[in-house]
Amino acid sequence: MQYIKHLLLLALVATTFTACQDDDYAPIGEPSDKVVAISDTWRLTTVEQTDNLTLAGLKSLDITTYFLGSEDFVIAFSMDGTYTVEDGGSDRNFFGTGGTWAYDDPEFPTNLTLTPIGGMAMVIDLEQAVLEVGNELKISQRRNCTDPSNTAEAPISYVYTFERS
Repeated sequence: MQYIKHLLLLALVATTFTACQDDDYAPIGEPSDKVVAISDTWRLTTVEQTDNLTLAGLKSLDITTYFLGSEDFVIAFSMDGTYTVEDGGSDRNFFGTGGTWAYDDPEFPTNLTLTPIGGMAMVIDLEQAVLEVGNELKISQRRNCTDPSNTAEAPISYVYTFERS
C-alpha cells in the first residue's frame, strides 16, 4: 500500500514539472492585408432581404432571383480605391456603375464606404472579415426609402453574398 502511495506521489510530481514547461509556438506571420484581400472581382451569389420592423422577429426572404439580371452581377475592387460594377442587366443595382471605396479602418475594417460616380456615399457593413485566402465577401446594407440618409431606422436591410471570381 505504501509503495502505491509513493508511486502516485512520484507521478504527481513528474506531471507537475512537465506541465510547467515553456511551450514553443510557431510564429503566425504578418496579419492579412485587408486592401489586398478585397482587391479582386466578386460575383454576386445570393441576396437576402430582411424586414427589420416585423414584431414577430426578423422575417427574411431570399430575393436572389429578383435581383439578378440575365448575366452575372459582378463588382471589382481595385487597390487604388476604385470599384466597377457589371450588373448583368439587373434593374436593382444600388451600387452604381462604379466609383470609389474605402474601409473605415484598413487594418480592422467593419464597414465599407462606397461612393458611386455622381452619387451619394453609402456605408455598407462587412458581415465577416475579408481574407486573402477567403472566397466569400458578405456585406449588408440598410435602406430607408423615405429618408435615405437615415439608415439607423431603416425598415429593410439586404445581405449580399459574393464569391471571388
